[in-house]
Amino acid sequence: MKFLSSQISYFFSEPGTRENISALLKYLVLLILIIVLYSVLFHVIMLYAEGRYHSWITGVYWTLTVMTTLGFGSSWRKVQACTSLPCGSAGA
Repeated sequence: MKFLSSQISYFFSEPGTRENISALLKYLVLLILIIVLYSVLFHVIMLYAEGRYHSWITGVYWTLTVMTTLGFGSSWRKVQACTSLPCGSAGA
């Protein structure tokens, strides 16, 4: 336990540590605000535009899914393959 406390005190004794932690916390707050904003937007769009009610957890799930993928690229290859071939023979 003494080792951990000495490591933490050494970490905070560095000159730029406070600025780095402050920048990290600002970034995390911004990221959380974006996730909350898009989750609410998903919920509102699904409720009023499509008439379907989903839980807030589903909104957060879809927000994180969309934010961590690059445009659903795996689906695009299937659609593209189905335009030139019969869809049953699209394969892997």
